[in-house]
Amino acid sequence: MDARHAHDRARRRALLSEKSPRVSRGGFTVAEQSAWVDGQCEDLKFDLDKATVVREAAQDHLRVLLAQSEIVRSLGASVRLAYAVAGTTEP
Repeated sequence: MDARHAHDRARRRALLSEKSPRVSRGGFTVAEQSAWVDGQCEDLKFDLDKATVVREAAQDHLRVLLAQSEIVRSLGASVRLAYAVAGTTEP
């Protein structure tokens, strides 16, 4: 979130800057202005993208751990059932 807010603040600052190209008929286009603003914020955009990738990797790792814990839980239930059917107690 910090990276997103820093990037958004920098975009607004660049867009409202006096140096920002002003869109006008016969002058700069919106695309040119947008490209200029993006150029001013490219380092923060990189930081934002990097933070997003790290968050997504952590979410993927969490999903793997949850799946593994579910497997362990299922195996534990199977072992309990096997002991119950055999009529013995767990060691």
